[in-house]
Amino acid sequence: MISFLTFAETAAAESSSDSLLANTLRSYKAYLSRYPSDSAGLSFESLSGWIADMMADGKAPSTYRRYAARLHTLYKEWRKGSADDPFADLAPLLNINAPASTASVRRDLADITRLLKRNNGSLTSPSLLMLLFMLMDPAITLEETINLKYSDPLPDIAQIYDIVATMKSLDRSGGRARYVFRLNQGKQRPAAIATHLFAEIRSVMKGYGIMLPDAFNRSYIAALWIAAALKADVDPAEIRVILPEIPREYSYLRAIRPAELSHDEALRILRRVADTISDKTTRWYIMRLRNGINPDAIREAIDKNIPSLRSGIEYYYPTHTVTVYDRRRRKKHREEPYLPKLLFFRMRSDKVGRLFSKIGDKAWCYRRNADPRSPYCAISNGEMKRFQMHIGSFTPDIRMELREEDTEALTPGSKVRINGGGRMEGHIGEITAVKNTDGTHTYTLRLSSTALATWTVADLPALYLTPLP
Repeated sequence: MISFLTFAETAAAESSSDSLLANTLRSYKAYLSRYPSDSAGLSFESLSGWIADMMADGKAPSTYRRYAARLHTLYKEWRKGSADDPFADLAPLLNINAPASTASVRRDLADITRLLKRNNGSLTSPSLLMLLFMLMDPAITLEETINLKYSDPLPDIAQIYDIVATMKSLDRSGGRARYVFRLNQGKQRPAAIATHLFAEIRSVMKGYGIMLPDAFNRSYIAALWIAAALKADVDPAEIRVILPEIPREYSYLRAIRPAELSHDEALRILRRVADTISDKTTRWYIMRLRNGINPDAIREAIDKNIPSLRSGIEYYYPTHTVTVYDRRRRKKHREEPYLPKLLFFRMRSDKVGRLFSKIGDKAWCYRRNADPRSPYCAISNGEMKRFQMHIGSFTPDIRMELREEDTEALTPGSKVRINGGGRMEGHIGEITAVKNTDGTHTYTLRLSSTALATWTVADLPALYLTPLP
């Protein structure tokens, strides 16, 4: 017997005027091309995944129901009365009105993003900051959020670093506070803390004219994140990896087979969604100083031309002490930059363009690629922290260099597929460091899609180890 897809394509070719069949096959084949594991044949799993994918794409209920009905008719013609019918159990999924079931979630997300824009991306209400914290990383549980301490590691998402920094600035305990969010930990049971917290969030949001549902909880915050992820064009199969427990508002996504994602790929998705929710956050960037310009000249230009930005910029210009001898062989010490002409700076992402409109004659900022319209290239907080820790442990013999990437070379950040057999055959990974033949490691800080800062050191494992209490 010929395959169902071959039968369907033949039927479509013979019925060129059947636009519904043509559109149905186009949609189903597009789904199978994205999920090859479902393409072996027609099954309940592939059909439910296809329907859920159409729901996530915003298709109207009438559309995905007509497509499923047309494919079902074709299937019955193919099997000619066989009792085997993968369509038999699709009714509960097809009865879901996806746009209606998620309308309130999408509306609340739009209200929250508008609130952030009105407040320039920053809020000072501890309860709302806790809401945003959980919204930026949906995998963080409520218990983990309640018990989060300032000493705990954070997800490498710029908005989360900003939230924790804001909470620290609001702390009036003189630095004695252990918990990021002070919620009477140790004095109240977690259930009581959660009840009070969600009631307070609803109350504060009501003051801004945003009416969250009575049943507002951690699961609903996860639903808000899914709405943001779909708005950012995140593949539903990737959502299934990042958020294994799908909230009821998006229950249809449970029909989609989870993708395979590395930790770094998942982190990039989390950052992309976070930017969809709030793009006014502080990040690290790199500017290249023009000839004859030093960091002091940049600061003076900002003080003169745009003093309003002065307090919102943090600089990092790594230097080291070198020993030189003058003509009389007298020893002298002077500071020299590790990376001449490169000045790292941290500021709000929505103000970078304005900065360089005023100081463009003195420096330019790295972009993601050579296109002058491409976004400015940001360095994550985690990467910057590791870079600064390396700088702090350098010995005088360490040298850094700035170079253009060799596209054929395997450098940190390069994606690779493992071949040659074995249990890891076919798996996709990412190079984190390159070990040299002499036992040293070469590390890389990416400045743009092609520019790299590299340094070679003896391995520094202590930088990546955090003692446990």
